[in-house]
Amino acid sequence: MKTTHCQFVGFDIETKPDPAMARTLFRPLPPFNADDVKTGNIKDPVLKRAKIEEARQKHADEGDAALRNMIDRAALSPLTGSILVLGLISGGLVKILDGDEREILETFWAMYSEPGMADRKWVFWSGTGAAESQFDLDFIYTRSLILNVEIPPGVRSGRYYGGRLVDLAGEFLLFKREAYLSLTSAAEVFRLYDEPGLGLTRKTEADVVQGKDFWRWWEGSMEDQNPFARDANEQRELARLYLHNDLHHLAAIAGRML
Repeated sequence: MKTTHCQFVGFDIETKPDPAMARTLFRPLPPFNADDVKTGNIKDPVLKRAKIEEARQKHADEGDAALRNMIDRAALSPLTGSILVLGLISGGLVKILDGDEREILETFWAMYSEPGMADRKWVFWSGTGAAESQFDLDFIYTRSLILNVEIPPGVRSGRYYGGRLVDLAGEFLLFKREAYLSLTSAAEVFRLYDEPGLGLTRKTEADVVQGKDFWRWWEGSMEDQNPFARDANEQRELARLYLHNDLHHLAAIAGRML
């Protein structure tokens, strides 16, 4: 992908969960203690035992639900998830890095460090104004540390990333922590769907591919969960189109802001 004549490179990641690590890092609820169950007004010993058993079962159910929730959200944390694909867009050209996660990260940082890229902004859309929550970049940075992938000098200094790495959402939302704006909503605000030449497709909850299941589509494991899923190649193609659409959204917004 040639990027030396472009003002910016946009990047977006899609992640997958690591259920085993989620279970390893899960902090279970404190052990059930029957003495904590309030039974002071119950005189009948049978009813008292039933009350305690009901509380015991509720405690167990809450523990199971907490573990399921952590596994369900595992792909959202670099501690319990990994990078499945990393998409880049520059000058209208899209490049998708996939396969071994370490190689994805090494390729990403190598491209970032190319001599001809010194004056290029590397942009992404976190969706939030919170400067301390920059999902894509945080994920890339932390996974690089975990996998012992060399990070170029100047990428981060203390709490902040270098000036070449730009969260367009944070910039647009003036880094107000409470602010949130999805990529699709941002396209609406910028009226990008009124420009047919951009070729953007609105994302809705009715879309076949959703971000939370992207990894299943990419890996071709949706047959039993979605009637639109066909063979693995068709599933990956739908996921590829989803990622391409996100990247073109990002590039269109970057074109307005930079």
